[in-house]
This record gives sequence, structure tokens and C-alpha cells, in this order.
Amino acid sequence: MLCMQYSFVLPAGYDMALIRNRIESKGHLLNGFNGLKFKAYLYACQDENQPASENLYAPFYLWENSDGMSEFLSSAGFARLCRDFGVPSVKTWVPWFSELQANLTEAKYASREIVSIPAYCDLAELKAQETARARQSITERGALASLVAFEPSNWSLVRFSLWRDRPLSGENPVQLYDVGYIAQ
Repeated sequence: MLCMQYSFVLPAGYDMALIRNRIESKGHLLNGFNGLKFKAYLYACQDENQPASENLYAPFYLWENSDGMSEFLSSAGFARLCRDFGVPSVKTWVPWFSELQANLTEAKYASREIVSIPAYCDLAELKAQETARARQSITERGALASLVAFEPSNWSLVRFSLWRDRPLSGENPVQLYDVGYIAQ
């Protein structure tokens, strides 16, 4: 499996209703896409109701394998996105653990933490700790999806969860998003 995310920072005065409308009109197009476990259409708004530091459009994907991801990145839909917003830097991670609940499409919020991995860290021990932490998000905190994944080129990991209710922040800086749609 592979995790993938790209993000577009939009101007402070950007009408985020345009992003919500785009998600509403196009989100369903990825249902049933080859190799896609899920795509969470994520956005964050910089306004008084949702105090984000930036306006963002930042979908997050879980792929069964690289074939589906490659097919998507070379698709007409992704080319159109690049024409509309620019060519994004696409981040990828190798999952250590992922669990998805049957009611995943009820998610209204997402949280994402990117954490640096210390030099000479015991990766097997870290993987076990992070897997236990991700499982707790499901069993004790009510997450609808929880995953942790590793990025070996810059020695970091990502903790990603989908929630029905707005989550509390963790000890690291957490990016909170609204979920516009979940494609599966």
C-alpha cells in the first residue's frame, strides 16, 4: 500500500465555496478507481469559524499499490487539476498500519501530523509504538480511519485519522481539515 497527499495553498481571500463546489461536483468520480482504498477530499479555511493558518485544498489517498497511484497521476483529471492550480509536490509514505471502519464515509474531519524520526531510531520499535497508537485512535478515541506511514528519504512519519467529530490536537503540530467527500 501507499499513502499520498498533495496540497495547494490558496490566497487568504480565496472563496473556499469554490473548493467545496469542486469537491461536491467531482468527488464521486473517483469511486471505484483502480487500486484506491480511499481518497479524502480535504480542505482548511482561514476564517473566524475555522481558524486555519492558510486556505488549503489537500486531498489524502490510500492506494492498494503503485499501479493505481500511477494511473491517477497520469489521468486527465489530475492534468486538469494541475492546469487549474499548478503542479503540486506529491508526498508519499509507506504504510506501517491502516485500519478503516465500515462507516468511513461519515467522516467530517481529518487530522494529520508529520513527525521527524530521530537518527539511529530503532524502526521496528517505533513501528510497534506507532501501530499501537494508531489502533488506539480507533478503539479509544473513535476515529473512523487511522493510519501511520513512514517516509524513508527524509526520515519522517505521518499520522493520519478521519473523524466524525472535530478531534483534539496532539502533542505535535496537527493540521486539521474538513472532509468534503470520501471516495472509495
